Amino acid sequence: QTEKCSQTVRTQTDAVRIHRTSERCLAKRWHVYSTCSVPLSPMVTPLLDTDFDKEVLKSQIPVLVDFWAPWCGPCKSMLHIMEELSTAYDGKAKIIKMNVDDNTETPAKFNVMSIPTFILFKDGKAVSTFIGVRSLEDIKKEIDAVME
Repeated sequence: QTEKCSQTVRTQTDAVRIHRTSERCLAKRWHVYSTCSVPLSPMVTPLLDTDFDKEVLKSQIPVLVDFWAPWCGPCKSMLHIMEELSTAYDGKAKIIKMNVDDNTETPAKFNVMSIPTFILFKDGKAVSTFIGVRSLEDIKKEIDAVME
C-alpha cells in the first residue's frame, strides 16, 4: 500500500510551507482547508546540511545527490527519473535530494550554482557532476561507471 501524505493544511500559506518542506508529497496543487492525502514519493529521504557527512561522505555505497528547489521547473521534471533510479539501484546506491533553499551550506561547499545539479559520490569523494535535465539512461551510465 502506498504511503500517503497526511499534513493538515489550513491556508494556502500553510500549504506552501508544508509542501516545500515535505519533498516526498507528490501534490500537484495546493490544498485549502483539508488534509493532504496525495501519495508520497517512494524515493528518497530529503537530505539536510547536518546529515550530509553521515549520509553521503561516510556511505558504503555510491550516492547521487540531486540539488533542487521546489520552484524549479526542470527539477520537478526530474522527479520521476529520480524515483526510477531509486527503485533500480535500491541497496546498491543511494538517490538523495537536497533542497537548496533550505540547505545552503552543502551546495556552497560543492559550488552548486545552477539547479538541478547532480553530484555522484563514491568513497566520500565527488566523482561526477552534471547539471540540468538528463535522461534516465544518461544518469544510469554515470552511476554504473562508478559502481565498476
